[in-house]
Amino acid sequence: MLKIEDLMDRLHFGRTTIYRLISNGFFPRGHGDGRYRRWSEAEIDAYTILLWDVPHELPNGIHAETVERLREMATAAKTVVNSTQPNME
Repeated sequence: MLKIEDLMDRLHFGRTTIYRLISNGFFPRGHGDGRYRRWSEAEIDAYTILLWDVPHELPNGIHAETVERLREMATAAKTVVNSTQPNME
């Protein structure tokens, strides 16, 4: 299970961006009791692949319904993430 710091390192997003995506329904909520939240490594790997359109197979063991939910979240998040990235042109 991954901590918020792990997500920040993997995605290169700040804590505020991750929690904003979660509150908008564009990122997996993770599991926890309110104080400590953890995310499934396989779900985050799949989400990252879908978010960045990485040509890579999704991790094994994720239910089809979960993959579809992650795909919908990643698609919605692309608009938000792309608008916060600096224009490199």
